[in-house]
Amino acid sequence: MGVGVVRAGRLGVAIAAATVLTVTASAQPAPKNPAPTKRRVELLQRFVVKGSGSTRRVDLLAWIPRTEPGCQRVIRQHVPRKAKVFESGGNRYVRLTVQAPGTATTVVVRTTLDLLPSGLASARAARRPRKANRAEIARCLRPERFLESRAPALVAFVDAVDGSNARDPVDRVRALYTAVLEALQPGNYDPGEGGALRALERRTGDCTEYSDLLTASCRARGIPARVVGGLTTKWSDVPQHSWVEVHLAGIGWVAVDPRHGERPGRGFDRLENIYIRLSERRVDPLLDGYHYYRYDYFGDRATVESAIEVK
Repeated sequence: MGVGVVRAGRLGVAIAAATVLTVTASAQPAPKNPAPTKRRVELLQRFVVKGSGSTRRVDLLAWIPRTEPGCQRVIRQHVPRKAKVFESGGNRYVRLTVQAPGTATTVVVRTTLDLLPSGLASARAARRPRKANRAEIARCLRPERFLESRAPALVAFVDAVDGSNARDPVDRVRALYTAVLEALQPGNYDPGEGGALRALERRTGDCTEYSDLLTASCRARGIPARVVGGLTTKWSDVPQHSWVEVHLAGIGWVAVDPRHGERPGRGFDRLENIYIRLSERRVDPLLDGYHYYRYDYFGDRATVESAIEVK
C-alpha cells in the first residue's frame, strides 16, 4: 500500500464512464438584435469514489462554476459537508476528502446558474465590458505550453493570413478565426496533449486543437487570448468542451468558439447560452496540468468516475 496520485481530464474530452445530459428546454432562435436573455440551468457534478477495504482515503479537487459577468451567474451552489470551496487564478474549486470509501461512495456538487448569450454581438451590447487587469492581459499575450505563439511555424501561419494585420482588432480576430477553420478539419479524440503547433502539423483536431491554434494565433498578433474549459448543454458526444476568449479594446473579453464555426451563424458573432464556464487556464497548476478534476488516494488503489447532468 502507499500513496497514489491520479489525475483526470482533458479539455473537450469525457473522462467519466457514464456521462448523462438532460436539457429541459431547447434554445430559441436568436433575433437579429437580441437583448441578453438568461437561461437558468441546474448542473450536477457527480463523483463516484471506488476503493477497496484497504483504501484509507481519497482527496478530490475539481473545477466548479463561479459567477463570471457577461457569461454566467451562480444563483445557488451546494457542496458536500466539510468540503472546501476556494478560488485561485480565475477558477473556483471544491476540495473534499472521502474517508474509507469502500465499494462506492458518491459525492455531488449541485449548482444553479443563469447562462447568458455571448459572442461579439452580445459583448458589444453589454452595458459593462468584461474587463481584465494588466497582469491578466500580459499573461494572455505570452507564449506558454501548448500555445506556442512565437514558434516560427506559427508565426509563418499567421503572417500568411490575409487580414491578420488589419487595423481593427475585430477584423484581425475574424481573419484568424476564418484561417483556423480553413486550416483544420474536425478529428477524432486524441488522448495526447498536442497544442497549436501539432494542430498545424496534423491539420486536424478536436475543440482543444481548434482553441489552441486560435489562441496562439491571436497572441502572435498582439491580441490577448485565452483558452476556456467548461461544458456545453448541446453536444454530440460529450459535454466537456473548450473555446476561446479574446480581449478587445473598448469591448472587453469576447467568447469565440472555433470548433462550432463550421455551422452558419455560430462561433463568432453570436453564441447561444449553452456554455458553462469552469476554467480560464490552459494549464492549471493546481490540477498538475490536467482538466476538470484530479484525485489522490492513500492505501490501496482507488478510482473516481465523474458524471455530468444538466437540467
